[in-house]
This record gives sequence, C-alpha cells and structure tokens, in this order.
Amino acid sequence: MSTTERHSRERGQALGIFVVFLFVLLGAAALAFDTGMVMLEKRSEQNAADAAALAGARFLPGNTATATTRARAIATKNGYTHGVGGVTVSVNFPSSGRIEVNIGNTRASIFSSLFGITDWTPRARAVAANQTSSGGGFAMLALDPTGCPSTVVEGSGTIRSNGNIQVNSSCTSGDRAFRVAGNGGLYLEGAGIGCNVVGDASYGGGVSHNDCNPANTGADYMPDPYAWPNLGYPMANGEFPGPPPALPAPIEIVSGTGSIPAACPGGTTPATHAAPAKCNFGGSYDASKTWRLHPGYYPGGINLQGGNFLLEAGVYYIGGGGFRAANVGLTSVDGGTTLDHGVLIFNTTHPSVAAGQVVLQGGVAQMNLYPLSAGEPWDNFVVFQDRSVTLTVEIVGGNSDMQVRGVVYAPAAQILVQGNAGAQTMDQLIGYRIRAAGNGGTITVAYDENFLPGITLAGLIE
Repeated sequence: MSTTERHSRERGQALGIFVVFLFVLLGAAALAFDTGMVMLEKRSEQNAADAAALAGARFLPGNTATATTRARAIATKNGYTHGVGGVTVSVNFPSSGRIEVNIGNTRASIFSSLFGITDWTPRARAVAANQTSSGGGFAMLALDPTGCPSTVVEGSGTIRSNGNIQVNSSCTSGDRAFRVAGNGGLYLEGAGIGCNVVGDASYGGGVSHNDCNPANTGADYMPDPYAWPNLGYPMANGEFPGPPPALPAPIEIVSGTGSIPAACPGGTTPATHAAPAKCNFGGSYDASKTWRLHPGYYPGGINLQGGNFLLEAGVYYIGGGGFRAANVGLTSVDGGTTLDHGVLIFNTTHPSVAAGQVVLQGGVAQMNLYPLSAGEPWDNFVVFQDRSVTLTVEIVGGNSDMQVRGVVYAPAAQILVQGNAGAQTMDQLIGYRIRAAGNGGTITVAYDENFLPGITLAGLIE
C-alpha cells in the first residue's frame, strides 16, 4: 500500500471519529440545555405550589372546598391552570388542617427530541398547614416598612417588655429604624426574647439600661399577625363584622347627682346615625360622681373628662369623633351581658363626622380596662382602630396606676405610650409606628397569653 493510500485512509478514520464525537457532544449539549430548562420549570412549579398551598391552608381545617378553589386560583395566577396545556394541579388533604398541592406539566423537548426524548414531565409538591399561636410572637410590632425611625424608646422612665420587639422598617440612615435614647431603661423580661429590626438601630447617650443593644439588625420582615385572613374575619381589615350595633342603653348615674349630657344615651337629644353628636362629659374631674355607660353605637364619639365611669361589658363602636378619657376614673365591669367581662373600643369613621383619636389619659384616679373574652372574633382586643384612621392612639399615664390589658391595635397609626409617676400595664402593641416615652414610672408590655388572641398562621411543612 502506498503512502498516499495510507494517509487517505487515516484521514477517513479521523473524520469518522470526529463525526461520532461531534454527535456525542451535540447530544450532551442538547441534554444539558433541556435539563436546564426543565430545572427552571420545576423551580417555577415549586414556587407556584408553595404559594398555592399557603393560600389554601388559611381556610383549614373547616373549609376544604374554599381551600381547593383558592389554591388553584393562586396556581393559575402563577401560570399553572389545571387542565390547560397539559398542566395538572391536584389538591389533597392528607390530614386535618393540612393541604397538599401537586403541580405537573408536560414540556416538549427542544433539542433532546433528536435523540428520542420527545418531552419532559417536571413535578412539584408542597404541603402547608394552619398552626395556632397566641399573639404572633411579639409584645410590640411596628409595621411601617420605611420609617426613620418607626420605633422610639425614650424618656426617663422604665420600659419592660415580656415579649419580642419587632421593627419592620428597613431604614439604615438618620436615627435608623429603631431608636433608644433618654436616660431611662429598656428591659427584656424572660429568656429567648430580643429586638428584631429589619434595618438598623441607633442609641443615644445616657440610657441607664438597654437590653436591645445590640439589636438583631437585618432581621426578616414580619407581616401583621392580625391582618386578614390570620384571624379569619373582616374586622382584621378594619371592617367591623356587620353593620354598627344598636344604640346604647341610657347612661345611669351610680353615685352623686347630675343630669346626663344632651347628646349621650338617655340625654334630651341623644345622638343617632342620622344626627351624630359627641357624648360629652366635659369639665373638671369630680370624684363624687360615678356614671355607668353601656356598649353600642356612639355616632360622634365619646369625651369623658369629669367624673368616674364604669363601662359595661361589650363593644363600644365609635363612629367618628374618637374616644377620649382624660384624668378620670375608668373601669370596665361585668354587666352580665352575653359578652362578659371587658370592653372593646372600636374606633372608626362616620359619613359626616371626621374620625377622632383614642386617648386614654390617667390622672389621680385609676384606669382599668380589660378586653372581652366570650368566644367572639374580637376577643382580647381592647382598642382596635381601623385602617382608615391614621390618628395617633395615646395611652398616657398619670399619678395612679393604669391597666389597659389585651391588644392595642392601630395598623395605620402611631401608638404613643407615655409613662408618668404611676405604673402602666398593657399586653401587646401593634401599630404602624410605636413610641414609648415618659417622665418616670414603669411601662410594662406584659405579653400575657391570657389576654392575647389565638391566631392561625399558615406555614409550609413539606
């Protein structure tokens, strides 16, 4: 065989090896490309399955039909509609309070079909459940996502918190999201609690004690634990369940003498929805007079500035005008109604009366308010200000002790808690912003689970 013939044959063999290698290389590239696309598809399916399971879990364990509908609606929103384009979205309930969502899809191969792989079938699975807790884990929660600062602790008094402090602001400039200043003290009472700040914290000089230095900065944002549907009823969106209640029973005088103010229930011209007016006990404090108020609808608001007042158990629905009790004795009592024990001050608007503040200001007499506890959706809220009202809720101490037990909730407004010579006790503060200040005294946010709502939070478990 000549040299020329041998070289020609070697070139032919090399070409054949190159073709085979090129075929293998192209096949590997095709598989890698399609595999990458399938992985992206599976990730997209997993995100959709997670979101669908969380959405459906919020309606468990009582309503599996709505849970199924909601889960599939969220899957559709994320691009996976059951029965369309080869997509399957199956919803199962493996046990009470749990939902399983499986999303499947058939995806045609792009290059792999050249090698006999005509399609891919990525799948994703998520399991979520509703889990009940008290209070959502926080004694104080500031919802403002950007405030600089959104939470301030200052003054010369003592602040004691028996639960976590959560600051949702991401601010890292100026006074930062969370500011502790003054010459008072901030104490965290109990093991395993802390100060969680999405942004950053700043500290002023002269603070006598600060358990939040350092704070846990860069923390996760925490959603409002009482926003719909965690409590499962419209009030958590600032809407009272149903229309306003009936007008209250007439006010009674328990001790002393005097006439009922004209616009108050039992007065000469009591307020109505069509003719709103403030129930106004003005004037200076008069310890010789004690009045008994009844729950119901107060169109135009309530102003208590003269006397001692007993609030019969129930809901005080304030339609415009606000609720102010300043330098008076104020106590919630058990009136033997179907809503036993405490009260709820629900502050909202009226079509023809501007909203007013909720102000609870202590003085020389004690102020003791306890929340309702009767199996109702609004149990353990003592002040609930709807989301359309942005006016500051003020709880101001005096020389006497003051208890406003339960939850003070103002998701669109600042909550101001200001101490004085006496001691103040609350259980949970959730507001758009929070400011705790004062000139002495002790403010305790007790976070007592006996005075906190039980809430249901959906979470992924698989």
